[in-house]
Amino acid sequence: TGGHYKVRFTYGEKEQLEKNIKYNGQDYQGLSSAQIYDRDTIEKSYENTEIMLVIDNSNSMSGNKITRAKQAATKLIENLNNKLPGIKIGVVNFNEAANTIGNLGTGAGNLITGINNLGSGGETAIARGINLAQSIYANGKTKLMIIITDGQETVDLEEDVIRQIENLRSRD
Repeated sequence: TGGHYKVRFTYGEKEQLEKNIKYNGQDYQGLSSAQIYDRDTIEKSYENTEIMLVIDNSNSMSGNKITRAKQAATKLIENLNNKLPGIKIGVVNFNEAANTIGNLGTGAGNLITGINNLGSGGETAIARGINLAQSIYANGKTKLMIIITDGQETVDLEEDVIRQIENLRSRD
């Protein structure tokens, strides 16, 4: 039956590397197994996923950079909303301060409107954007953060950015 499928391949032992697995007419040399998931299974696996999108709108992002960042963020939200509606998305922007465009579960239309209203200006405080985004996470099983930036921290210490990333890694 038609639809979207996720395929996960597992590599086998050396003796199994001679095997071929065919899927959609393509040979996958050296693969020992393939698992094919239907759309319902894929959607169910993303039910408790929370994604925070963190967008740099500092002065260095002016012009084409902020335009492309807004386009990428909008496209991501549209695709996730249409294909995996169980995912909760929140958006934060930052320059020398961090601001919430939309909390987790805010409607896609409101998130996109907030993103499209972003201008550019100010310094780059990546750590503050990460910190705010991290504080918005709820109780999702899987937490993802996507940071769109062109630059280097100019407000806080680089160590602050590293510490925020380490904090993300250590969270349950």
